[in-house]
Amino acid sequence: MPLPDLMEEARVILGPSDLEMLGRVLDDTATPGEDDREREARASRILAYFLAGISDEAQLCRLVKRDVLRN
Repeated sequence: MPLPDLMEEARVILGPSDLEMLGRVLDDTATPGEDDREREARASRILAYFLAGISDEAQLCRLVKRDVLRN
């Protein structure tokens, strides 16, 4: 499912503070030279972790950075 559709679906359960935190995680885990496809994949991964119950900002950053290093 494309990221905009995921975000539209998720808006039902995410509040403004959740969206702000997820945006910070997206910004904090950016990598130099990342293209739009990679950024969208990373955003989808962040949202998936959050929807799976991981809501700690630092933990989300660690998981996403670990995933980026593996790829």
